[in-house]
Amino acid sequence: MLKIPEIAAYLKIFKHSKKQSAEVLMAQIGEFHLQAPPFNAKYSQQINKPYSWWKMCEPSPPYLQLLAIKLFSIIPHAASCERVWSICGWMIGKRRTQLSVENLESMAKIHSYYIANSKSELLNYGKDRTTEEIHAILNDVQLCDDEEYDEECDEMSVNDDLTELMARSYTDDDREQISSQNLKILNTLDLNSDAFQNDHLRNKVDDQDGINNFIQEMDKEDDFDPDQLARDFVRNTQ
Repeated sequence: MLKIPEIAAYLKIFKHSKKQSAEVLMAQIGEFHLQAPPFNAKYSQQINKPYSWWKMCEPSPPYLQLLAIKLFSIIPHAASCERVWSICGWMIGKRRTQLSVENLESMAKIHSYYIANSKSELLNYGKDRTTEEIHAILNDVQLCDDEEYDEECDEMSVNDDLTELMARSYTDDDREQISSQNLKILNTLDLNSDAFQNDHLRNKVDDQDGINNFIQEMDKEDDFDPDQLARDFVRNTQ
């Protein structure tokens, strides 16, 4: 999947600002709607796939092609849903069965937010705490993390549960650290060679420092309203 530096390389090649690239993109969407070249290639459901069809289209600049390839490179999965279900299952246990749907949804959102923003939040949380205090708090949170320990946690007294649980050594396959191993294919192939790089960007992104400087310059540009730009485009085409 294309990354920001690779997309910025195209903007630098065609000397487009963020707003100019958006305008070109909308114009190409109009050309695609009209099935104008190069978006008039034949498509066969038995032979072609959306990804391969878009690889054959090479507009200049290739903004719509890059967007389509990026979208068709996304692998659909239910990992995020499974994660939410696990969070909800962790919150609703034998001791908490009367949570309303609204409260459970709010708690899951808060949990997901803090997990996603743990680095920034922990910096503020740990300002007035020592490293030992933070370790103690994290250990405290992990006490009754698994359902298999729920009955033991219920039977333990408040004063003894920390000492007894910390003294035991539980095996959790999901938390075992697997040593880093080199891929055997690296003994035969050099995956960093040009043969495995994106064909569109080969020999185009030689100056990485220049690309980084270009991205910083783009960040300084005045932002524009994409919704207003789209409304103006639709109004002008009617």
